[in-house]
Amino acid sequence: MDYSQYNKLEFRRKFWKFLGVNISVYDPNSNDLVGFINQKTFMLKPDVFLYTDTTMSTSVLELKKQTMMKMNPKYSVIDPKTQQDIAYLSFNDFKSYLTRWHINLLDQDGQAYGYIQETSGFLAILRRWIALINDGLALILMFVPQTFNIYLNSDNHGKQLVGKITHRKNPIIVKMGLDLSQAEVTIDPRINLAICSLLMLRDINKNA
Repeated sequence: MDYSQYNKLEFRRKFWKFLGVNISVYDPNSNDLVGFINQKTFMLKPDVFLYTDTTMSTSVLELKKQTMMKMNPKYSVIDPKTQQDIAYLSFNDFKSYLTRWHINLLDQDGQAYGYIQETSGFLAILRRWIALINDGLALILMFVPQTFNIYLNSDNHGKQLVGKITHRKNPIIVKMGLDLSQAEVTIDPRINLAICSLLMLRDINKNA
C-alpha cells in the first residue's frame, strides 16, 4: 500500500472500548478502507500493528513500546518487512499534562528532528484542569475538536509544517483527520500513520 498518494486520511474507532482496540483508516474522498490498526490487550507492552485491511494478512508497520514506564513512553516505528526502525516517537508527558500534548520525532541516533504539538494552549489547559473542578464541563470539552500540527525542524527555515490533525468525538464514534494538503515538507507516510495511531490510543489508554 502506497500511502504517499493520500493527502488526507481519516481514522475511525468506536467511542466505547472494551477488549482491544481496532481503528479503521479511510480515504475520506472515496470512503474506501485503506488501513486497519489493531492493538491487543492483556500485554505489558502492547504492540500496535497497521494492516492494509481487516483480514490483517499484510502488515504495513509495527509500533513497539520500548519500556514499561508510564511516563514519557518511547515507541519504535518499524518496517515489518525489514524489521528496521524507521523513526521513534517519544511523548513528553511533562509538557503534555501541564499544557499542550507534545511528542518528539527522533531519528535512529535519538536526535529530535521534528515534533507534534497540540495547537491551542488555551483549550489544552482547560481540558487538563477543568476535570478537577467540574465533571459536567469536562464532559462538554471532551467533544470539542482537538487539533495538532506536525513539524520538522530546519536549520534554514525554522519549523516546517508536515501536516495537520483534527480529533473529533461523539458518543458513538471517534474520528481523527490527517491533512497533508498544506505541507511544506514531507516525511515517510508511515510515520504520519504511526503518529495518528498513537494519539488515538493514548487518548483512551494512557498506558498504551
